Amino acid sequence: MEAEPTVSIIINNYNYGRFLAEAISSSLDQTYLKIEVIVVDDGSTDNSCDVISAYGTRIIPVLKQNGGQSSALNAGVDVSRGEVIFFLDSDDIFLPNKVEEMVKLFFQVVQDNPDVIFSNYIETINESGQPVDIGILDTLSAAFGWDYLHEIRGRRNRLLEGRMTKMSTPEQVFQFAAKYRFIPYLAMPTSGFAMTRSLAKKVFPIPHEGITVLMGADEFIVKGASLLGNTYLTNSAFTKYRIHGKNSDWHGSDKASDAVKFANVVDEFLNSKLRVIGRKPVFSQLSSIQAKGYYRMHHGSRELFELALKVIKWHINLTTIKFFVKTMVLVIIFKFRRTLNSSV
Repeated sequence: MEAEPTVSIIINNYNYGRFLAEAISSSLDQTYLKIEVIVVDDGSTDNSCDVISAYGTRIIPVLKQNGGQSSALNAGVDVSRGEVIFFLDSDDIFLPNKVEEMVKLFFQVVQDNPDVIFSNYIETINESGQPVDIGILDTLSAAFGWDYLHEIRGRRNRLLEGRMTKMSTPEQVFQFAAKYRFIPYLAMPTSGFAMTRSLAKKVFPIPHEGITVLMGADEFIVKGASLLGNTYLTNSAFTKYRIHGKNSDWHGSDKASDAVKFANVVDEFLNSKLRVIGRKPVFSQLSSIQAKGYYRMHHGSRELFELALKVIKWHINLTTIKFFVKTMVLVIIFKFRRTLNSSV
């Protein structure tokens, strides 16, 4: 790969015309020069197309019918030419030196394996662009299963200041999946990660049929990439991530049927990647530790009991034993509450 590779920035947009100009301008104003900016509009009905047309030939527009974020990112990758691909949601912003600094960090690690996904910390801003502190790293840690990182990496490391820290290798991720039937999300949200074209070719296209905007496309990208390439993270913050009450990542569907459908699609996508590389399919999210929240929200003690049995029958170690015991306590509490309520 060239010392200064061509970079593609893919902006995906749906009805965020009020934010879109900031996202595009933050991409065009990068200190790194070898950039193409691709703006994919997913059938917006607001003023998004007017915003896009105002940039003329400075960007590559892709205007398509509405099909969801996954289909938009597929379309962007299809027309991209960069050796490194950055992703940006249209309500977020890149800092001016993001690409330049990330490419420098990227070259510290890419010689080890050209198939790399790497991400950076994010700063949170509100709808007006003002900084807000919502404890984003604590929130992501809980949501993405980062408590399990020490099992994937073998030891607890603090991220090195201003450097790329290796989060995982494909072998580590597969070994984790073989034990627990799921894998944590090992990167930042969409606007905080990038990947090499060689890895993108192995991950894309991602599923899009019937996948709504409320079902995050980055779930497929990050988890698929971590199965097939090395994953890195830097603690330098180069992205402003906007919190404004309509973020699809923060407001997913609460329907049990949607949760089941999405889990099954993710499982099949990841298992298909394992089949390609000659690995045994192991993913079954609704039979894993990660499904505890789903069964607590949508079902009851019997389903939680069955989940605990599935987990410990699949693989027995300290983690699954702890899960079994904690879940059994929860089952007992549920049954006690039900008995108490019925007697009142």
